[in-house]
Amino acid sequence: TVILQDGENLLCGGSREAGLTELGDNFLSGILGHLPGIMSFLAATPNSYRRLQPSSWTGAFQIWGVNNKEAALRLIPGTNMSTNCEIKTPDATSNPHLAIAAIATAGLLGLRRGGLLPESLSVDPATLTKEERQNEGIRQLPSSLQAALDTLNIDKDLVAGLKETLGAPLLQAHIAVKRAEVKRWSQANDHNLEVQELWARY
Repeated sequence: TVILQDGENLLCGGSREAGLTELGDNFLSGILGHLPGIMSFLAATPNSYRRLQPSSWTGAFQIWGVNNKEAALRLIPGTNMSTNCEIKTPDATSNPHLAIAAIATAGLLGLRRGGLLPESLSVDPATLTKEERQNEGIRQLPSSLQAALDTLNIDKDLVAGLKETLGAPLLQAHIAVKRAEVKRWSQANDHNLEVQELWARY
C-alpha cells in the first residue's frame, strides 16, 4: 500500500513499529478499529463466514501483525516504496467498489482521531487461551453476516463516515439487501438453494 506525496510514501519509512509513519499508524488503526463494522462489505454473504475460521489464514481475529498470516491486518515490510498491508478478511463475493470505500472510510476515521495501533501480534491468536486473549484485548471478528450487520449498526462513527463516502441511500440499500439475504437463506434452510444462487450470482 503506497500513498505518495511528492514521491514520498506517507505510510511507511517512519519510526513507528514496522517502520510505519505517524500517518500510517493512524490510518491503519482506523481500519483495524472499525474492521468488525465493515465486515458486511468485505464478507458479503452468509457463506463468507464459513471461510473465516481461526487457524485458516483468513484473519478471523481483530489483530494486526508483521508477516503474521493469521492477522486480519497483515503488514508485509519491504522498502519504503513496496511495504504492503494485506486485509485478509475480504472474499470474492464482495463488491470491490464498496469494499474499498468502506476500508478507506475506516482509515480516514483513524486519521481524524489520530488513533494508534495496539501492539502487534506475532502468533496465531487461536493458540492462546481464552483468558490470554481477553487480557490482550483480542476479539474474534463477527462470525456471521447477521452479526456483521449488527456490529455496523452500533458503530455510530463508522455509520456517519459511510454516509459521507457512500451516501445515506446507498448505505441503507446495502444494509437492507444484506438483511434480506440473511432472512431468505435462514428461512429456506436449504444448502442447495444457497449454492445455486451463489453459482448464478458469482
